[in-house]
Amino acid sequence: MPPPQRRKEYRPRIYSPDYFIVGHIQAFTERQVDRWVRAGCSVLDVGCGEQPFRGRIEARGGTYLGCDISQTAGKSVDVIGTVMRLPFADRSFDVVLCSEVLEHVENPDGAFGEMLRVMKEGGHLIVTTPFLYPLHEEPNDFVRLTPHKLVSMARENGVETVEAVRAGNGAEVLATAWDNLWNRERESGILRRAFCALMRSAGNGLAVLAAFLPGRGVPSKSFLGSFFVFRKPPG
Repeated sequence: MPPPQRRKEYRPRIYSPDYFIVGHIQAFTERQVDRWVRAGCSVLDVGCGEQPFRGRIEARGGTYLGCDISQTAGKSVDVIGTVMRLPFADRSFDVVLCSEVLEHVENPDGAFGEMLRVMKEGGHLIVTTPFLYPLHEEPNDFVRLTPHKLVSMARENGVETVEAVRAGNGAEVLATAWDNLWNRERESGILRRAFCALMRSAGNGLAVLAAFLPGRGVPSKSFLGSFFVFRKPPG
């Protein structure tokens, strides 16, 4: 089986079917890297893929290590291992990054505890995971975690919730569903691909405009992803 195709960068494009979630992941993760990574800080990127955040982490002076379940097409993974049994000693890292991984784990509670095991006291766990988002990397897409479930896992493991974000809103959820009706890049013909890109751009553009509606704005009860930062208490 060939290695999965992983993202090398998070750069939202208006015609992309994942335009909104990509933008949210990029903004949130870069902000947390800037906040928590300092010179000499050891960082583990769990499910790192093609390591889209490595450059930013190293630019902050962090010591980066990427771990994934298999090697990628770009041969970028430093350590092969599963989040259910990370091949590292207890209390090895100051920061653990887990971006768009937990949905692919059959036992997210166990994965959460394992990441905390390898994190130092006083360290931070940065997590992003989709909520109302289409299935991807099938058949290895198992779960959608609500913010309440993530808070519950933190409480059961005795860690503090530092920040919680519900990424996206109802309009962006609808636009993402619309985008995936026109996500037909495998179909032949440049005109058909161009038409699909145009339809996605139109849906995404309308969702962007909806953010400027007067009144209470766009409802956010429906959202694209759950983004969190957790802190392990000092020993």
